[in-house]
Amino acid sequence: MNVRGYAPFFDDASFLFWHQLKLSQQKMIDEFGVHSVTLRASTEFKAELKKGDCFSIVGCVQKVGNKSVTLRFSMVDQKSERLFALYETVEVFVEAEGGTSVSIPQPIRDRLSEFHKEAGVGL
Repeated sequence: MNVRGYAPFFDDASFLFWHQLKLSQQKMIDEFGVHSVTLRASTEFKAELKKGDCFSIVGCVQKVGNKSVTLRFSMVDQKSERLFALYETVEVFVEAEGGTSVSIPQPIRDRLSEFHKEAGVGL
């Protein structure tokens, strides 16, 4: 698969990850008046993904800062657990109205901390 084909899978996985954390963008806006925006995203390609390959994407919180969080995702083969790619994104928290960066609210920080571990096969 061409490298540009990986991006939509990781983008979808990042949105699903927020939902798994029970921190959808809408929930954060409704309850805390904030949401996250992507500051940086990078992909490290490890193996070629070929037609017919079945994969899973596993995510975790790699780092929780004052105003940002780093998320890391691993794309792995469902059968062999071979690593296809790593994806890292830095999300900055901003006010829902105005878009000014803000400190991560403590309840969100607490939830993120529960998922703070290194992403990889078998998580």
